[in-house]
Amino acid sequence: MNFLRNSKLDSNIHCLRYNNYPPTHCFNIYNNSNNQGYKLNNNNSLYSNNTSNNNNKFDTLKSYYSSNNSNNIKYVNNNNSSSLFNNSNSFRIDSLVSRNYSTHTNEDAAVVKKTTILDIKKKYKQSIPISMVTAYDYCSAKEVDKAGIDITLVGDSLGMVMLGDKGTTNVTMDAMIHHCKAVMRGTQRSFVVGDMPFGSFETSPRDALHNAIRLMKEGGVDAVKLEGGAKMKDTIREIVRAGIPVVGHIGLTPQTVSSFGGFKLQGKTSDEALSILEDAMALQEAGCFSIVIEMVPQLVGEMITKHLSIPTIGIGAGSGTSGQVLVYHDMLGLYSDFMPKFCKQYASLSSTIHEGLKNFKKEIEQRQFPTPQHSFTMKEEESKKFINILNSNNNSNNNNNGTDENLYSKSQYLNNSDNIKEKLKELKEKEKEIESLKIASTKTAKSITEQQQLQKPKQQTLKIETERFFLTPNGIKRPKIVVIGAGAMGSFFSAKLAAKDFADVWMVSAWKEHVDRINNNGLTLYNLEGKSESITSVRATLDALDNGVGNREEIETTINEKGFKNKVWQGVTSNGAVMAGAGSVRHTGSGLTYLASPSLAGLMMAGNNNNNGHYQNHPTTLDNEPKTLEEKRALEALGEILNEAGIVSELTYDVDALVWSKVVVNAAINPLSAVLGVPNGYLVQDEYSKNLMKKIIVEGMEVCKAKGIKLPYGEDTEEGFKYVANIAERTSTNYSSMLVDVIRGQPTEIKSINGVIVKEGERLDMMYQLTKDQIDLFTNNGYVIINEFFEARLLDNIFVDVKTKLDQLIALLLENKKVVDVNGEIAKDTDLDRKIISLDSQFKGTSIMLHTMFAGHLCRSFGSLFSNERLLDVIQQLLGTAEISGHPEWNLRVKTPNNTSFEVPWHQDAAYLVEGAESLDQITCWIPLIDITESNGALQLLATQSDSSNNIIPHRLQRLKGGDLKDSWYLEILRDQLPPDYQNIVVDTIGLKRGSIVLFKNTTCHQSLPNTTQRIRWTVDLRFQKTKDPSGFYPLDQSDNESKMALRSAEQRSIPIDYSKWDGEVDILMKKDNDNNNQDKLNYQIEGPWFDRWSSK
Repeated sequence: MNFLRNSKLDSNIHCLRYNNYPPTHCFNIYNNSNNQGYKLNNNNSLYSNNTSNNNNKFDTLKSYYSSNNSNNIKYVNNNNSSSLFNNSNSFRIDSLVSRNYSTHTNEDAAVVKKTTILDIKKKYKQSIPISMVTAYDYCSAKEVDKAGIDITLVGDSLGMVMLGDKGTTNVTMDAMIHHCKAVMRGTQRSFVVGDMPFGSFETSPRDALHNAIRLMKEGGVDAVKLEGGAKMKDTIREIVRAGIPVVGHIGLTPQTVSSFGGFKLQGKTSDEALSILEDAMALQEAGCFSIVIEMVPQLVGEMITKHLSIPTIGIGAGSGTSGQVLVYHDMLGLYSDFMPKFCKQYASLSSTIHEGLKNFKKEIEQRQFPTPQHSFTMKEEESKKFINILNSNNNSNNNNNGTDENLYSKSQYLNNSDNIKEKLKELKEKEKEIESLKIASTKTAKSITEQQQLQKPKQQTLKIETERFFLTPNGIKRPKIVVIGAGAMGSFFSAKLAAKDFADVWMVSAWKEHVDRINNNGLTLYNLEGKSESITSVRATLDALDNGVGNREEIETTINEKGFKNKVWQGVTSNGAVMAGAGSVRHTGSGLTYLASPSLAGLMMAGNNNNNGHYQNHPTTLDNEPKTLEEKRALEALGEILNEAGIVSELTYDVDALVWSKVVVNAAINPLSAVLGVPNGYLVQDEYSKNLMKKIIVEGMEVCKAKGIKLPYGEDTEEGFKYVANIAERTSTNYSSMLVDVIRGQPTEIKSINGVIVKEGERLDMMYQLTKDQIDLFTNNGYVIINEFFEARLLDNIFVDVKTKLDQLIALLLENKKVVDVNGEIAKDTDLDRKIISLDSQFKGTSIMLHTMFAGHLCRSFGSLFSNERLLDVIQQLLGTAEISGHPEWNLRVKTPNNTSFEVPWHQDAAYLVEGAESLDQITCWIPLIDITESNGALQLLATQSDSSNNIIPHRLQRLKGGDLKDSWYLEILRDQLPPDYQNIVVDTIGLKRGSIVLFKNTTCHQSLPNTTQRIRWTVDLRFQKTKDPSGFYPLDQSDNESKMALRSAEQRSIPIDYSKWDGEVDILMKKDNDNNNQDKLNYQIEGPWFDRWSSK
């Protein structure tokens, strides 16, 4: 968050009032039509001068919290510097809600209740104002948390108050995650919201969801906040659909402050106010659970709050909002650059810190610190022993010069400081001696250099007309060229440019040995004939920038943020080069280099061109525009520089086609050569690598087609392969830059080359593609496994729902005296596994009841898995249709240790349905929520044969040893009914990672092994079917009226889930035992259609 800091308040004035802020912290609103002004006044303010300076940060934050959470403060007396949270009668707050825990948590309290989104909503419904403060690190978070603040915001204002930037746009996702982690480590109680930084959510809802997941998963926050009004509703809806709570931000949005013309009050006119209200309504409809309103008139903030049914958090929005937020550094006087009008300063810690640091420096210089109080000592006999040993060693080392100094005389600890002055004098004399030697050395070196300069031929000057060569307008100044990225191609360009000596050339590289060799010995270039040339005028420095797509935009953004007006151009080259070692590069193939400027595309297209997209230098009607003309001539000058250096260059307008053409080439060659460890030419000689190349080329070309980019080789993938294969053959002996990076142990460019194809494919909603082998495996053997398919965050959300359901179940069990919880130990246990196992030991139906609670109700976390677009892409390819519905059987499997009730025998899912259902195309998706091991209950499958995939094998109700039929609801296939060689076709899932998926048909035989560990094996299984098909829970001829839980259609890629409708669909599934009392909530026996079908078996 970013604020306009233009005034400073007296830090000695503390204000507590009926509403949150006094009128001096609010704004006026004017109606544009008649210029009528509305002054917002409130005479209920109660001010108290606090003359004490003993308030610490904790008390100050509590003071803010108290003023922000009081409905009606009757009396204030803080003159004795007592904390506002002591037990005195210094003030009374009416209408406080009774709780079973203290809102104003004692900082020494042993048990701290974590604030949840439900607590925030509860305060809102009870009209208790909500407090929010920013924090950016462990220490500030700890203070905010101890003060009892409701919400901690890790704001992107950290760019200003922590990193010293002028705004917030420089803050990155990695920086936000770094600070969120620190804040979470310092937080026990507060609800933590992480800001989504500029650039992390604007490009597409998919990118936004990806980054929101990162902030939740890696940063650990409870919710995310993002800026923007109605235009962000689709993005917010996508994030909320994934189960991530979102706080909106409207009014002044600091990340886009330049579009407002600066940090200015928003909503000053009725039209502007209505627009902000529309934004608020859109964000509420999209699913935000709260909205920050920044820097609007009080009336606007108040009216928006009244029109919404979710909390509003104001910052410079007056006292009519549901709560208030301030920046930690502003309110505590830690940020001295400037202060916004809307901020009240509750302390002035900057001066306190400044004074403390000055005293520290002073005491060090006067040797007042450290005192013995702050130092450590040795026993006297040990210290004397230690010094005697040192004296003995010192005397033996100094016998030659006759010195016999006793170390006691040197020890400040054992003796006085009489010798210090003498030693300092000796040191100063040595320093003078060294300095005189340096001066003499410098004079000698200068003399040698001058003689060398006299013998050196004069530098060449570039023969280009001054009016066209804008880089050297006075004809004297030498161009400065920086080559970022000193791999093979960067080194080749640097060598060619520096060899002509008409410009100062610098190289930027992440390869330290390369940089050191260039700076010490120069850069060696081997030409096509193998002859070497040493270029000593080039210099190098350490840094890194990956090859690939997006670098031009990244550099351009950085330059613009720094306030420069420079243009950033882009180019591609078909020259070939390889590194010959640190400090050496070999030119292996000649080719054209193309230069382009995106801003000149229209100009170049308007002019004459040679029908292949390349610009020819003919005047056009746009030449009369000075800025355009200047840029065009500057680009031409750069082309002249390259041509003069021997790098044949042309200008082009279609830069995207050239860049993406190279991306496809690099994506197909570089990673394969790196993985296989072979030169480029090998890839087109081996059938295996050729097939892999073709698959990569197809994916890259499909992305280009979706982006509307016309590649030089057209849209025919065979032509694309020929183009790439030709380049691989021409550079057959080259080792790709990615392979060289692997050999050198450096990070590769895989993300900026292959990764950009994947990213663009996701942004364009292109389908997740299974390979032909995966589809064939599913078709012929009845299953397919995809490793680490789901983001961990989606799985974490399931455990949030588990905790909620478990709390409800514990309350039910305690109420019915089925379990005993001595001193509340079970309820307080934060280990979910241990809690459930403990409950199960008292009431064996606990884990089964938890299972049924999920089976009978679709939680949002399960819904986010059902509607996951990548998963639906996979299901679509396996079902062969886009008409996809969810099946009304989904399960959370809570496989407790050594529980025979959860040892699932061999069976087919179709056996649980009515007869004939085995002919339906239904797919089970099995998802482990933990890593699967040999002993925690792995899934096993039988690899079926395609000709028998629709056969149903006879089943019977499982019979457990020593128990009756109702101890299990599972079906089982007897061993003699399985194929004779079934043990040879068993597929294990041992070693499967959390978030992987196993997909199998409803006729695929499978079982799960016993869990012999001390932990629970957590898994989820979902089922999918064609929308036109019945579910199989009704007789097939009675399924016409069965409602469908549609997830995708040919017209709609993602159909929102109607959760109430989905709940109704499962009524038939988890039927209670009819022989028992249907009202018995603790009856955990389960029946279904399969009982009637197989009970006689």
